Amino acid sequence: MGYPMAVNLVKGLGSSKSFLTVNVNQEALNEFQDEVKGFGKVSVVQNVYEATKAAYIVITILPTVTAVEAVYLDPNTGILAGAIAATTYSSPTNKLLIECGTIETAIIKKLAEAVEEASLKMSNTLSFVDAPVSSSPMGAIAGSLTFIVGVHQANVITSVAAAEALNIGVKAGLDLKLLLDVINGDAEFAEFE
Repeated sequence: MGYPMAVNLVKGLGSSKSFLTVNVNQEALNEFQDEVKGFGKVSVVQNVYEATKAAYIVITILPTVTAVEAVYLDPNTGILAGAIAATTYSSPTNKLLIECGTIETAIIKKLAEAVEEASLKMSNTLSFVDAPVSSSPMGAIAGSLTFIVGVHQANVITSVAAAEALNIGVKAGLDLKLLLDVINGDAEFAEFE
């Protein structure tokens, strides 16, 4: 599932964005690079630690609990270690971590707690999303997956409030793009028409 998801992401990103990839299967990695050649900037990194240090968004779709725990929690090469290391480099520190595998609830809660704990050490710059996908490899190839998204309760409340603000603004005749810029904190860059 991850391979076709990654192909669709690269094809949809455009040439202005970079896509970092990690895969333990070198043959799959070579195939992937060939398939997406010409669609955007794709870089291969050694491990998720390096990818996380450099990325704003980290998406994983891992097959087992053991893999999820190792990839996220390994103190030397894991995602959280990379996120913490990013604070000492000139790397982006605001990071969105998304796990798309179908993983046991207890493990997802463990990851969410570990991310929250690490985030507190980093001035609340990490967000974790549990987003298992519902479909088949054919759905991944077609780009028609359904994501079942779970986030921290505070994120839900904030999203509902923002949705209400957008709804009220549109009904009041405000420009949607301008309203989004203001809500996202980009008011100084908003284009006033």
